[in-house]
Amino acid sequence: MIDFVTKGDENMRRREYLYEDYIKAMKLLKKYGTKKVSKILDIPRSTLINWKRGQTPWNAKWHPEPSPELAYVIGVLLGDGTVTQDRKSDYVIKLEATDLEFVEYFSKCVSIVLGKPYIKPKKVWKKNRKKARWKVRYKSKSFVRWFKEENLDTLKQYIEYNKNTITYFLRGLYDSEGSNYRCIKISLYNTDISLLKYVKYLLAKYYNIKTGKISINGKPGLYYTSYGDIIKRKRTVYNLYTHKGYARVFLREIGFTISRKQFCPTPSS
Repeated sequence: MIDFVTKGDENMRRREYLYEDYIKAMKLLKKYGTKKVSKILDIPRSTLINWKRGQTPWNAKWHPEPSPELAYVIGVLLGDGTVTQDRKSDYVIKLEATDLEFVEYFSKCVSIVLGKPYIKPKKVWKKNRKKARWKVRYKSKSFVRWFKEENLDTLKQYIEYNKNTITYFLRGLYDSEGSNYRCIKISLYNTDISLLKYVKYLLAKYYNIKTGKISINGKPGLYYTSYGDIIKRKRTVYNLYTHKGYARVFLREIGFTISRKQFCPTPSS
């Protein structure tokens, strides 16, 4: 929220207030008047009056708190999920995928993170797709603006909050862009090589899972998916895969939400 200086506040600069500014101000306003709090925090009285009336800054309506659900959502948004501002000026968190259980679980996590009612995914068909897909959308200006201002380094405080959040982050990312080849090799595909390097680091440090050298999986152009759909690839895609013998470790320690990816037959004795 950017507040413009009004008459009587000429000496105070226009600025965008942080969530911490809002919380601190609201605590002080329980003890003191707007004039005193304005002097203490260097926030215009007009802004404080608006906050008291309920006109809160955008980032005070929702604030990120480390949790497994937030870590999972971050993982998905760095993969198949998207955050956008559409033509109606709605701030949207969206996921569209072929696996219903994946979209359902993502929706469950988003609803918990935002504190909003669960939204049931909708079935959608597209002309260039041979298989139906599932789609879910949530609206949250606070979340979308927050996420768009973040980068991988700033998101690490939510990802590496504890071992559980790391697990959920990796599961969300692998649910989006991972694959399981006959319980022999678990692969992850992404256009961001720095993200794959980070995943490689997490797998080695926290799960002792060894991975191979990051390699190019495909260059820009048209390609066919496993469902026979034709997709246009705009950027080079890279691949990170587990070494032989570590696929089962991955499935046991991290795993997939998607049952077809999690499936692994018991080895014959």
